[in-house]
Amino acid sequence: MTNATGDRFLKIQEVEARIGLGRTSIYKLIQEGTFPRPYKPTNYASRWSDFEISMWMERQRRS
Repeated sequence: MTNATGDRFLKIQEVEARIGLGRTSIYKLIQEGTFPRPYKPTNYASRWSDFEISMWMERQRRS
């Protein structure tokens, strides 16, 4: 799924594969405020901005 700006939205499985962390670790980082929060297009779906994930990964590389 992409939005009007061309940013792609990722499912949790895609985020897990992209960053190499599991669901529990991702949600723990969200609670700590160190990982991008998901968008909720419906009550049952969570999607992450590909751009925000890329920026998070870049910050991790620089740390």
